[in-house]
Amino acid sequence: MSTVQPLSRFMIALALAAGAWIFALSAPAVADDAYEAQAETSCDAGSLRGSAVRQGESVQVSVSSDAGSPRGEVEVALGSFERRMQLRDGSASFTIPRSLEPGRYDFSLRFFPAAGSDFKPCNAGVDGVNVRAGGDVDENVEQVDDTVVGGDNAAGGLGNTGGFSLWILLVALAVVGVGVALVVRGRRLT
Repeated sequence: MSTVQPLSRFMIALALAAGAWIFALSAPAVADDAYEAQAETSCDAGSLRGSAVRQGESVQVSVSSDAGSPRGEVEVALGSFERRMQLRDGSASFTIPRSLEPGRYDFSLRFFPAAGSDFKPCNAGVDGVNVRAGGDVDENVEQVDDTVVGGDNAAGGLGNTGGFSLWILLVALAVVGVGVALVVRGRRLT
């Protein structure tokens, strides 16, 4: 005759089933993980924010990152003027074309990282850049709106990067608690 009581056999079976269930749920998911580590970048419209520019003036834009100097290309657009150029040491410069009529234009800057680099693309914009005719810039002109629009730099966490889910740990804690209660109850009965 067995020395194990029927309640104890039930407890052992319940503990084994709960353990197998928790182990199965906590095993890592098998999936094609296309995640690649990429460093955040920040695009800066430079002197186009908050001031007027004139035809023929050189403007410098930059792309920065805490992970080093980004490599790649930037694309700038101001009204009908568009240009794509290589980024050098995190910055690039272009000249406001004399063919661009004086007036207010929206400016956009887009960064395209070099193939194989660890940097994320970014973009920035300035609404209502005031382009003046060639010559000196009038310092008494109305300041333009320097609101940066767009951008791929929204802060956000990385999803499901590993570790146990909280609910699995809570279920395991509940199963252990029930097991302890049943063991205590079983010992009182004997």
